[in-house]
Amino acid sequence: MDLKLNSVVALARGDLLTKFYIANEGTGTVTLTPPVHGRFVLEPEGAIAHPTMPGCHGMLGWREFLQNRDDLLHILDRAHTLSASRPLQTEHGVAFEAALRGWLEKFLPARYGVTSGFIVPNILDVGNKLYHFDVIVYDKLETPVLWASSNDDQSLQGRQRAIPAKYVASVYEVKATLTDRSVRDAIDKLRELEALKGHFPPRFSSGIVFAQLTNFNNAKILQKLLEGVCIPGFWGGAILRADCDSSMTGLFVSGPSDGTKQGLSAEDLARPIVSLDIRRENGSVLVAPGSSVSLTHIAPNTYAITKRYTVSYTTDKHHLALMWSHAGFAEFAAQIINLLEGIHFWSEQSSAARFADVFDRVD
Repeated sequence: MDLKLNSVVALARGDLLTKFYIANEGTGTVTLTPPVHGRFVLEPEGAIAHPTMPGCHGMLGWREFLQNRDDLLHILDRAHTLSASRPLQTEHGVAFEAALRGWLEKFLPARYGVTSGFIVPNILDVGNKLYHFDVIVYDKLETPVLWASSNDDQSLQGRQRAIPAKYVASVYEVKATLTDRSVRDAIDKLRELEALKGHFPPRFSSGIVFAQLTNFNNAKILQKLLEGVCIPGFWGGAILRADCDSSMTGLFVSGPSDGTKQGLSAEDLARPIVSLDIRRENGSVLVAPGSSVSLTHIAPNTYAITKRYTVSYTTDKHHLALMWSHAGFAEFAAQIINLLEGIHFWSEQSSAARFADVFDRVD
């Protein structure tokens, strides 16, 4: 089966980063052939390798940007080590949650604040409970902070604030490990947004961030994640690493289904990038079943490749795709920015934020 590269890019949107993933669910190998005089770019000569990502290259500053991910996971690992001998091992999750808020506070544009705390709707107090969430992104320039916790022992990122719902841009639940229970708890917590949905701004979004995946043979968990589509603003989220390949990050994104094929696309929730059968032959790139790639037009007739393992769960109405790659963390960060502008991952404008893209060498 031959797919001409120029037609694939046209299916995406011209010269922008393609979100059209070339995945073959049949039995044959997909062959990607560049246009006449075109080429797939290899790792640039003299490129400095990332310690855990040999054979990768990317946009200017990609290694430095990925240090953010390494720092977040280091904090998780350190907290996990310190709490290993304690009967209730929850400190590592709390540490990761605080670290994620700290990174977002530094990463997001200055107009946005990040806190844990309470979302307060604009209604009379008739005995309704206060709604607490792990990560609240809000308009710092316009928002009055109704109150803040007064515990002097808490760090700035540990302090809880009460934010009026009309100023809340995003809400994220944060979990240390992706498990059946953590997915259920996160979905149940985000369902509380339903009681507040009439008070959020039009661009409001919500999602879940998991630090790690340890059990990668349980793809059915995607069915539970897909329940999030009923939550106000839910788009998906990220898994920062998998035990089977700590160099990759998973980005999971929900969207409408075309209704043609339902159920799971694969049994494994994750596979190491190095195990994917993606190779070069006579100037073309061969993509074997179970593997996928995305293509980025970086210069005239020149394309960079990002290897991916993609697994999805589809119903007659909804679709959730989990895409593992070395570029996953950068794409997650870019999507957070896009969502603040009201741009969904599958939309035509989803390349509005682009930075630190990571590409793979294909031999």
